[in-house]
Amino acid sequence: MTDVSPRPQGMSFDSSQMKLLACALMVVDHIGIIFFPDVTILRVIGRTVFPLFAYLIAEGFRHTRDVTGYLGRLSLFALASQAVYHFAFRYPFPQGNVLFTLAVGLYGLYVYEKTKSVWSVAFLGMACEVGHTSYGMPGVLLMLAIHINFDDIKKMALWVFPVLVLISIRGILWSWATNPEYEMSWAGIWAHSKASVVEPFGVAFLFFVARYNHQLGKHKMKYFFYLFYPVHLGLLGLLRMALGK
Repeated sequence: MTDVSPRPQGMSFDSSQMKLLACALMVVDHIGIIFFPDVTILRVIGRTVFPLFAYLIAEGFRHTRDVTGYLGRLSLFALASQAVYHFAFRYPFPQGNVLFTLAVGLYGLYVYEKTKSVWSVAFLGMACEVGHTSYGMPGVLLMLAIHINFDDIKKMALWVFPVLVLISIRGILWSWATNPEYEMSWAGIWAHSKASVVEPFGVAFLFFVARYNHQLGKHKMKYFFYLFYPVHLGLLGLLRMALGK
């Protein structure tokens, strides 16, 4: 496909810088989850992380010559990261890490290009609900919305925002269904689902996309994110243990 997006003016990011930016924002978000759960601004900042990585994987899908290898790497690191994911966050019930959602979303893009069926992708997304992975089926649909509108940032915004609202609603409902103390009122929702409430702020990722120059950059970072994800979670988990939190 031909990229018809306008080239960024002024400050711009290449692919390596975008990945580093997304990783830095992810650390901010995870520090907020583990150490400062009541500091809302950290969670607001972190809402851009999943859309940014979804965008980068959608771009990777468009350029890769080996979808099977790409999917295999993502799935392998998802499995390898699961234990350290629970070690870092100590969730009270089994939950799949975000790499599983990204892997299913990547496969969903492949299925969509073969079938042109949104319903097929939504059906795949149900696997994320069964496994209770981060962002679930709406996360898979977000990747599809980015992929379909990849060459038009304005259309992307129109499709991405309602999906982020859907992610927000899903998070609230999951918390309500799994927490017997959850009170379905504004006070209860804010107390137990603060991150879900602010999910729509993730649309701010388009600020960075608008300044993305689609260049590889000086350093190829093929495995950087795969390794960074479990390593930083392990370090945060060890810090949490050292602080007795």
